[in-house]
Amino acid sequence: MFIIVKIFEIKEIITGALYAVHWTAEADHSMNKMAEQYSDAQFLLAYFEQNKKKLDFFRTDVQSAVLKTINEANELIQQILELAENSSASKKPDLDSLFVQLHKEGAFTHHRYYTDFKAVGRRGEAPWIRIYAVKCDYNLYFITGYGIKLVKQMQDDPLLIIELEKLERASRYLKQEGYL
Repeated sequence: MFIIVKIFEIKEIITGALYAVHWTAEADHSMNKMAEQYSDAQFLLAYFEQNKKKLDFFRTDVQSAVLKTINEANELIQQILELAENSSASKKPDLDSLFVQLHKEGAFTHHRYYTDFKAVGRRGEAPWIRIYAVKCDYNLYFITGYGIKLVKQMQDDPLLIIELEKLERASRYLKQEGYL
């Protein structure tokens, strides 16, 4: 006998363009959870205190990192919502103009090269905010999670490894359900 355990639900954000995964172990869907965490100065202060050495590369202190994260996250969320509205109305720019493939161009052989995507905050300013998504079609994204990337590779950070695992689980489910 098998017991089916539902590990997440899909929440619609913008019809036909943007959806978010709500992991059952979490209080809210990925976009709302990110908005809440990355606007919480106390949460960010504790996070950056734990990761203070990683900030050396960015030549910034904990207080500045907190402010940068709050601003960058708010801007990125607003940009995604605006572009998702454009996508649903077939206007340009759209979500495809923001999201880029997660895996490097040389990784064509990666089995999720064409489905794993990321949106990055503030291009050109050493952005560290990432929103991870599964791309199912043109301008159709399912947000699976988010992170602060202070390392060269995702595999160098335990929290980002979890985000990779979430991408894989969501991709598998979306493929099984016929979205991919």
